[in-house]
Formats: sequence, C-alpha cells, structure tokens
Amino acid sequence: MPVCKLCRARIDLSQTGERAHRCVKCGAAVCREHYHFGPNLCHECAGVPVSVKRRSFIRRPKQPAP
Repeated sequence: MPVCKLCRARIDLSQTGERAHRCVKCGAAVCREHYHFGPNLCHECAGVPVSVKRRSFIRRPKQPAP
C-alpha cells in the first residue's frame, strides 16, 4: 500500500474508488485529501496550506458469519 507523503496515512487501494494520486512536480504519492486536482499537484507543491490529520491503519478482524 502506498503512503501519503503529507499525512503518512496508508492508501488502501483494495477499497472501491480509492487510489493514490501522483504529484506531477515532485512525483510523490498523496491521498485524495492532499491532492489539488486542477494543476495535478500535491498541496505542498500547489502552495495550499496542509492540514495534517494523522490516520492510523488498523486491520480489524473479520467477524464470523451468523
């Protein structure tokens, strides 16, 4: 799984519609929250203030079927 350069969260590509976005200037992989779609840049390269919400990735155990 790729990791966002700005918030260090893992980008879970197994989720439907989830993808890692690549900045055209620095080439880093970032999550959707830190990608500026107009010029295809990460928020750091686009000059957008970066709000970092630390997310953790915890795999929950599968629940047994009833």
